[in-house]
Amino acid sequence: MNPTQDKAKSREKDNQPMRLANATLGQHRHVCAFFHGVEEEYRVLLPFVKEGLARGEKAFHIVDPKLRDEHNRDRMLACMQDVLEQSQRDGFPLARVMGHAEWASGDWPGVDDFLEYECRLNDIIPKYKDAVICLYNLTKCGGNLIIDVMRTHPMILIGGIVQENPFFVPPDEFLRELRERRAPEGKAVA
Repeated sequence: MNPTQDKAKSREKDNQPMRLANATLGQHRHVCAFFHGVEEEYRVLLPFVKEGLARGEKAFHIVDPKLRDEHNRDRMLACMQDVLEQSQRDGFPLARVMGHAEWASGDWPGVDDFLEYECRLNDIIPKYKDAVICLYNLTKCGGNLIIDVMRTHPMILIGGIVQENPFFVPPDEFLRELRERRAPEGKAVA
């Protein structure tokens, strides 16, 4: 048995359709998923996870870390890329990564770093066929965060329905806006 050939055959399976709620995920696999509670979240995501496990895919779930200031955006981006690459090395045909992100809600110094992380994921995720679902409980998130998060994801799941996100803003444009927000009034930002 040749492990290299087995891994190559295993990755060939990544062309199988990946279902999430009412849709088959295509080119865009970075989804912001909004829920009104745990029951709705489980009802929508459980079939997604079960399908992946039944196909021998990897499931990776990020939960509330309780310590916001330990979430450096560059370290989290490197972690996400490591998870996706390790999944391939381990021979999983695909990975289904889900991360709870409502911990980022609130007015704290660093929320812009989190938004930059969400935005920069769009540079990493297209290199893989894996899905990354960022989970937000609407009862725990403020409106400002929700609006910005919507603008950083090419796909959106709301009310149990997945669709291309009409509010998505290209990463370079969103990052420019973040820099402008941080700049003192009257100062130009390049």
